[in-house]
Amino acid sequence: MPTFQIFKDISVAFGAHPNTKDLVVVKNETAIKNALQSLIRTKNGERPFDSRIGSRVTALLFELLDFGTAGSLRSEIIDVIETYEPRVRLIDVVVTPNFDENGYEVYIEFEIIGRENVDAPLSTEFILQRTR
Repeated sequence: MPTFQIFKDISVAFGAHPNTKDLVVVKNETAIKNALQSLIRTKNGERPFDSRIGSRVTALLFELLDFGTAGSLRSEIIDVIETYEPRVRLIDVVVTPNFDENGYEVYIEFEIIGRENVDAPLSTEFILQRTR
């Protein structure tokens, strides 16, 4: 049986583990999905110690809510993931305006590098909305 690298990260909820009282850790697919969403939502210059990491996604959310902006968001998401997330290979990114929620539905399908033949493609979905 092949061995795989385990990906671990701190949960975005910053909750304490009930037994150890340490911060809760998320692993593998969940850690990568959280990292993708965090990377997409990071503004240029916002990350300490590496101001290059980030995207224009947050700024694009304040543009007109339409399919043109959805295309720009899709391009920006693809660019930031391919540039700064070496653990995944993108299969598809779909960004659709959601006029009722005043935001964009984002669907990302990807494979974890080194596990292409073992796991089925993974996906994550979330809504991008502007904040005031």
